[in-house]
Amino acid sequence: MGKDGNQIPVSKYFERNIEYLNKELRVEKTFDLIHHKIEHGGIKIGMFLLMGSLAETR
Repeated sequence: MGKDGNQIPVSKYFERNIEYLNKELRVEKTFDLIHHKIEHGGIKIGMFLLMGSLAETR
């Protein structure tokens, strides 16, 4: 579910989904979240990686 309780839009287009996630996760505004695009065997993969540790949040 999205922030307002609506369903999250999922597109059949990879780039649209990545743009949506980048905007919602604010990837460009934080240094703790990184996005990588990978293509393997003709399949596009978007990986969002959270950097840091739980010990830092205590």
